[in-house]
Amino acid sequence: MSLAIVGKFLAVALKLGKGSRDACLVAMSSVAQTMFEMCNSTLAEDVRKFKNEFATRISTRTQLEQAEAQKRIAEAADAANKVTSRAHEEELQRLERERLQLENATKRAALAQVEAQAREAHSRAAAAEFDVHLYEVLDEARQKRKTEAENEVIASFRQLNLEGGRIYFDSQNLKQLMEKTEQPKPDDSYKKLQNELKILIENSDHSSRRTKLPKELEKKFMAAWGFSPDRRKLSYKLYDKVRLILTKDERTIEGLDHCTFYSGAGDERIVVTQPYDLSSPQFERDFTLDKGLRPEVVNATDWAFYYPERADLFIIKFPSGYEKALAKILRAD
Repeated sequence: MSLAIVGKFLAVALKLGKGSRDACLVAMSSVAQTMFEMCNSTLAEDVRKFKNEFATRISTRTQLEQAEAQKRIAEAADAANKVTSRAHEEELQRLERERLQLENATKRAALAQVEAQAREAHSRAAAAEFDVHLYEVLDEARQKRKTEAENEVIASFRQLNLEGGRIYFDSQNLKQLMEKTEQPKPDDSYKKLQNELKILIENSDHSSRRTKLPKELEKKFMAAWGFSPDRRKLSYKLYDKVRLILTKDERTIEGLDHCTFYSGAGDERIVVTQPYDLSSPQFERDFTLDKGLRPEVVNATDWAFYYPERADLFIIKFPSGYEKALAKILRAD
């Protein structure tokens, strides 16, 4: 009877899968052991040993399977780490390449900027050189025409004298011509504006009116003296060089304060300075170059528009050839 029951258990267990079969065999062994013990059969001890050995074999196989599973998990983790590490390294390499590309682009941009500045400086130098050359050419042409006109007048006078002719002047017309060459004087409206500006300055008034007054006075000053704006900055460029002149006592020229720049007839360079308490003769001597070449300095303090009655106003008219002579001196130094 007991063997028949055990046989049925065994037949059922063999039809199951591996995991279920092992568990079923262990359970069947426990049942068979109990049944044989109840029957006082000698098979009980054999079944017990079979059960223990089979349970030990199952435990060992389970441990091996767990170890194999852990090994595979470790290998998978290592592979994943390698993939992650490689991806991280590739990302670092990509970032480094982008950094180098950006650095190179920055260097190229800086180089392009330096080249552009160099080209601009070269263009300015070329333009300045062209201005000087053009001025010299125009001045030479004016001098030539002037000389030719003077020669024609002299020849006419000589011819007239040979023919027994005489030259007569209308004294009234001559007087009018002489009056036109005199230095212009500010009218009452100009003096009124000067006085208004002086009061605003002394009262520390910083209104828009104080800002507009000097510009209004300067405009009237330019019209009275026949000056035009220094649009090509020829006068300013000459002034920039004049500041480098050293006087006989090894000092720079004093009195170039609150300067404004204009253009006279035939592109004559005009610099107007409005210093405080300056000696006109000393100022004129400081500008003198070799062979006595110097500008005409006109004291026009009554036209002051920076600080009337406090600051002087000198008009500096540079003769033709002054800039060229100054450039030679500066190059020699």
